[in-house]
Amino acid sequence: MLDPIAASREAETASSRAAVALARAFGAFFSWCARCYERAEQRRALAELEDRMLRDVGISRSDALREAEKPFWKE
Repeated sequence: MLDPIAASREAETASSRAAVALARAFGAFFSWCARCYERAEQRRALAELEDRMLRDVGISRSDALREAEKPFWKE
């Protein structure tokens, strides 16, 4: 049987581990959201490029539009 102080420390440690895990999960989620937002912005900008600019970077209009039409969550 654990003494009350040891039990308290064990509960505190478990609580700390849970808090760290939750913080990591939220951090990963917000990081994913930021990547999705950036991806959507880049695709929007790609779709707005003029044909001349697309030729300069070696991308056809159809390739640019195909990329721009992808959902934000797809890489």
